[in-house]
Amino acid sequence: MKGNKLRSGTARVDARLLLAMLNHISTHGGVGNQELQDVTGLSRASVQRLVSNANEQYGVNIIYNRKAFAESGEYAIEDWGVFDQTKVRNFVRTKP
Repeated sequence: MKGNKLRSGTARVDARLLLAMLNHISTHGGVGNQELQDVTGLSRASVQRLVSNANEQYGVNIIYNRKAFAESGEYAIEDWGVFDQTKVRNFVRTKP
């Protein structure tokens, strides 16, 4: 396959980062870009790609709610796709 896999959305998602991100969003209500960057250790663009790829590859629906009259917003999970919320939380909690 030709082209940049990161830009085309066909790149593989790092499962550890994805589960950490899902867990953090679900346990902290809505979280902003900077908070997800801190949790995952990724840049803002990479966090956005991770969200997009999670949706495409696993059916996870993570939305970004922009705050009125602000440049910031918060991520929230509307649909867990193939994942089970309780199992993700338990898995992340038991791993170092």
